[in-house]
Amino acid sequence: MKKYWDDDFIQSKMSENKKKEGKILKKKVEYFSIVKVERSTDAVSGKRKSEQILEEAIEYIIIEKLSSHLSSYFQSYSNEDKFIKEYDRKDIPELLLNNRILNLLTTPFEDRSIFVKSGISEQKTDGKIYAIFGSDGSRYNRFDLTLPIRSRVSRPSSGQLEIDNDRVYFRIEIRNAGFTALLPNGFQQNYLGIVDKELMIRKVGIKLSYKIKPWSLFLGSKWNYHNWIDSFTENLLRFASFKIFVKDINWEAIFTNIVVNNQKEKLMSKMHIKE
Repeated sequence: MKKYWDDDFIQSKMSENKKKEGKILKKKVEYFSIVKVERSTDAVSGKRKSEQILEEAIEYIIIEKLSSHLSSYFQSYSNEDKFIKEYDRKDIPELLLNNRILNLLTTPFEDRSIFVKSGISEQKTDGKIYAIFGSDGSRYNRFDLTLPIRSRVSRPSSGQLEIDNDRVYFRIEIRNAGFTALLPNGFQQNYLGIVDKELMIRKVGIKLSYKIKPWSLFLGSKWNYHNWIDSFTENLLRFASFKIFVKDINWEAIFTNIVVNNQKEKLMSKMHIKE
């Protein structure tokens, strides 16, 4: 059997393979390959860099609005009030680590070369510098959050901000599912002054939620230190709502006037009448 295998079967296969090889060499052969690419954590999570930057920008705006609101709310309180505390950069390393925009714009201007070379860091002032705006677009904002004592500020994940203390739990969540949105008729061209057909409009939601901790119901006083949540919620929702904005500027009436005026100009042009 071995001899038969060696002499007959293998030889026949070899000659058969040579015939096939000759036919293959006469044909044009095309190839395709399968490549394995290691994806980054961001790619696996399904978020592009542009979406991450968008969320970080919105997150920064919300934090800036919160900082401004808290400063205004507690402005009438004494600096010596033992029930409030001003939290600064060193108290929220988690936020700075995960939000590049917040980290950049709130970095002390003495540590940013763009302000060092301008000499502004050497100027002496009696008070604290809260903001700097340069004609070249450079910007600095001092970060602070005035909150009731024993408050904890955290960022559980991208687009989420939590404030937790002995009495209340407050949560801000940015919801960006990647959906596009539509602007009202004529808004892009006539209000924004943009005619780019490739302009990307995104729909982003903001969810606010808070709860009062059960044992705090037995505490009858000092609730005035926590009432800022109600006023901030109202202000933020009004600031962030595009529907409210369109209604406030009365866009429907404005666009109607634009259409009427355009039609009037076309009619006058056809009739060669000048006003």
